[in-house]
Amino acid sequence: MPFSSSIKEEALVKSRRCCCVCHEFAGVYANVHHIIQESNGGPNSLENSIVLCLRCHGEAGHYNVNHPMGNKYSPEELRSHRDWWWEWCDKNPSAPLPKTPISVSPQQITLGMKDWRTQGLFKVYNKSDEVYYQVFIKLTVDNPEIVLENLLIDIVKPKDEISAEVGPATVSGDIFRLWGIDEAGNKAIFLYLASIDPQVLCTFLLKNNTPSQSLSSNQARVSIGVCGFKQEPAAVLVRPGEMAIPFSPPENMKLQGLSILVKRTG
Repeated sequence: MPFSSSIKEEALVKSRRCCCVCHEFAGVYANVHHIIQESNGGPNSLENSIVLCLRCHGEAGHYNVNHPMGNKYSPEELRSHRDWWWEWCDKNPSAPLPKTPISVSPQQITLGMKDWRTQGLFKVYNKSDEVYYQVFIKLTVDNPEIVLENLLIDIVKPKDEISAEVGPATVSGDIFRLWGIDEAGNKAIFLYLASIDPQVLCTFLLKNNTPSQSLSSNQARVSIGVCGFKQEPAAVLVRPGEMAIPFSPPENMKLQGLSILVKRTG
């Protein structure tokens, strides 16, 4: 039998949907692989699981012992790769992935306390030569006094909304701000960009509008990081006079609200 959905979910979250061997972000193409195959008595447990990209999954799972070339991945080696990567992800929850084409800086913004407020800029940069779609940026808040609806995000650069070529049409890329509870139970905001072009730098302004009387002397900090993107655009929905790009909230998120940062019609 395959892994249960809960085991798969935990392995994917612990790996940030990256390959535990090459550390490439795999997204929907991440495979939860049996370190010891079921046919050899391997259990469907988290301890026997490892997340691999398509290439590494093929190399680890389809080695031809009758025509050996190179060195086969051993269960011990796969566990070592897995454990090292899970530890790195656990210790660096907001750090950009080592091989991610999308970077965010800075990775943390201090919002101030009481009457002292700060407004922090953060930048999302596509450092590759490819267009990326459905980009999710996660902002995690460490202070329970902060109400997520009071954290506002404005676009500073570019002023024009992001767009992408989808077949014969140019589709405007709406930018959404979602807020709720993430898979770890933390307050989080997810910034959704429908697309971001090659070598494009987007700058955003994070503002804290929480009333000062509801804040203590503790500073509030927001950690920022990339949590998902795709190499293919979402399917475009069309009806007379209208066009829309559907999207799904991040996995395991308890959605509490949504607002549109950019929306252009026509």
